[in-house]
Amino acid sequence: MSGPLVVLVGPMGVGKSTVGELLAARLGTTYRDTDADVVAEAGKPIAEIFYDEGEEHFRALERRAVAAAVAGHPGVLSLGGGAVLDGATRELLAGRSSTSPWTWTRPSAASGSAPHVLCSRSTRAGSGAS
Repeated sequence: MSGPLVVLVGPMGVGKSTVGELLAARLGTTYRDTDADVVAEAGKPIAEIFYDEGEEHFRALERRAVAAAVAGHPGVLSLGGGAVLDGATRELLAGRSSTSPWTWTRPSAASGSAPHVLCSRSTRAGSGAS
């Protein structure tokens, strides 16, 4: 079963895009952000989707974007933190043997520290990562 090489998950502003783009370059692959996919489909920023159509509509767009990205993107994939609150999305990610989920926490504003990896798992043969 194929799927993204790495999935980054976390709330807005923790550095998923920065880390994801750097990681994709290091791995020689591409980077994709499902929030950007949602914005492109809706034609407006996420805040406006929430305001105009509500969270339920945003989450439906997000589920479709995640499903499409997991099915068709082989590189580094970024998901907003709320995406994994959806049971179907968690099952979709768990069912991909090649996916390595990375979860990020919000950096401390006081310390200015970088995001921290809460958990990681690599199941890609020969990756050596843990």
